[in-house]
Amino acid sequence: MTHSLKLVCMTAALAVLPTVASAYRVATPDTYSDLLWGVSTNVSGLSGCTELQVDATGDLVNSSKLTLYGALNCPFQQSGSYGVVGSAYFGADGSYNMTLLIGSSTSLECIRWPGLSGSCTFSDTTGRPLGGAFLSFR
Repeated sequence: MTHSLKLVCMTAALAVLPTVASAYRVATPDTYSDLLWGVSTNVSGLSGCTELQVDATGDLVNSSKLTLYGALNCPFQQSGSYGVVGSAYFGADGSYNMTLLIGSSTSLECIRWPGLSGSCTFSDTTGRPLGGAFLSFR
């Protein structure tokens, strides 16, 4: 390719860039601290876990998605608590959906809640269901 052809292609690409980049809105995300759910479950090894406490970070003005991080608190077990990370989003129908990795071997999936409380499923990392739980937003 000649030098002038490269220059023309580069100029064309730069001219289109502002219109493509403006399709995305970038804003400062907000952090919602100390979101708290009461937890009720019979899952072996987790039945003493009574509280899910997370912080959520996201830009809810331009997106419906949140990044979650915190702890599944288990005051009635020797293990104390498990670290949790995951994500949540609000569906087009207004439902709340959340998926968390708990410790290194368990996941929690809560789908299509009409509000901020509802039923969830604990699974191992292979996807095998371990049992249910009910989370109640406080």
